[in-house]
Amino acid sequence: MKIKLLFAYVFIFSLLLFFYTFKYFFIKKEVVGLSKDHRNIEIGCLFLERKYMTKNGDVRFKVNIEGGSYLLSDIVVKEFPFYGQYPDFIKIIDEKTCYRIKYIKIKFFIYESKFVYKILD
Repeated sequence: MKIKLLFAYVFIFSLLLFFYTFKYFFIKKEVVGLSKDHRNIEIGCLFLERKYMTKNGDVRFKVNIEGGSYLLSDIVVKEFPFYGQYPDFIKIIDEKTCYRIKYIKIKFFIYESKFVYKILD
């Protein structure tokens, strides 16, 4: 019984590690590649759903982009203009405002995400 439980824990940990690696290395590189073709860049609205503090005192922003809910820090790509806009943007972000953005949507099997390319307003 203990061996089965240990195997289950190792399996779950391996899946989580794979997903983390996949998301942060493969997906973000793919998004940068997609950004080279302007036809992959869409225009939409970003809304603040929720602002909260972590146990460590870090401020987090849960945002909505065209119906999808994301943690703002997870959809920032270093190679995009939004990376430079991010520090100023988090100072002014407001719950009642639709921020016009350019974003890139990526789908890979069951995984779908949107990454902010640039704030327009």
